[in-house]
Amino acid sequence: MTSIGSLADRLAVGEVVARLAAAQDACDWAGLRLLLADRVGLDLSRHLGVPAGEISAEDFVDRARSVAGGFTATHHLTANLVVDLEADADRASCRAHVLAHHHLRDAPDPHDAVCVMHGTWDLLLRRTGTRWLVEELTVARTAPLEGNADLYTRTATGGRL
Repeated sequence: MTSIGSLADRLAVGEVVARLAAAQDACDWAGLRLLLADRVGLDLSRHLGVPAGEISAEDFVDRARSVAGGFTATHHLTANLVVDLEADADRASCRAHVLAHHHLRDAPDPHDAVCVMHGTWDLLLRRTGTRWLVEELTVARTAPLEGNADLYTRTATGGRL
């Protein structure tokens, strides 16, 4: 039987996932930072081919800003969250399915202005006081990118179509 405390923790972890998506979409970089441990394991190898590694929370936010902030709009939808609490209840893992739309309004061809990613976020979180913080994030694509796959590179390098 699941305890009330366990349900509250599962809800809190789900809230972190929702805020992680919402902060990126709103370009709320201060809000994004509040969700992260001081050091974050980041694995984008199965999404963008970037090797996994550990980075500071500030570097995580800077990377998110350089990519997501380069789009005219993004919309991250998360669903099917599966939360597992460790026995000590101060650590949790969560898998979320993600559908992420990325849009550049100034593309010469509207068909080149959109890139959609289907995938998963696998997170490891740690409770610090009353807050859950992301310690690790793995982003994996589960299908080929739809639309203009070059948009990630162009926004991260400041280039435009």
